[in-house]
Amino acid sequence: MPICAAIAVATADSGTRAGVESVVEAGLGMAQEIYCHLVLTWHKARFTRMHELPREIPAVSLLLELEPEELAAKMLFLLRKRREFKYHLGNLEGELWPPGPPNPDQYPREKRNEISVALSEAWAWLEAQGLIIPEPGANGQNGWRLLSRRARKMETQAEFANFKVARLLPKEMLHPRIAEGCGPLLCGVSSMALHSTP
Repeated sequence: MPICAAIAVATADSGTRAGVESVVEAGLGMAQEIYCHLVLTWHKARFTRMHELPREIPAVSLLLELEPEELAAKMLFLLRKRREFKYHLGNLEGELWPPGPPNPDQYPREKRNEISVALSEAWAWLEAQGLIIPEPGANGQNGWRLLSRRARKMETQAEFANFKVARLLPKEMLHPRIAEGCGPLLCGVSSMALHSTP
């Protein structure tokens, strides 16, 4: 209605009553079209997200075999592709089990509890590593999480792998003299070099 009223005011001085009414009607139709477009766009985005994880890891057996940090990597980069800035694990799980009959891309419902445990483990790992953090305020207390600055900087799986390896020998565990010359990923790179030595 505000859109239509604005159009009517703009044309009231130069048009007849019938002309104003036609402009108002056209404006109302335009507003309805915009509203419907927004609703359909939101609906499509909301209910196609359930395909993210099953498309990335189609086999439920493979999903359940992943270590928490491996599943965490998949989840992290799927979240990075979204336009949202905050996430709730309960909502993410709910996207896998939408109302209505199952679809071919959906995980078996009889595996729901096992999948929920796996996702919770991966989520806890991300939080323990400081890759997701509570949203400030009451939302954070209610389970809402944000990607940390470190997580937002990770562009590739290789960067995630370097971070994960570096965490095997945290800088704070080193002797101060050694730690002085150790860069953020130096210890992790060194470990990778040792593990890759034939």
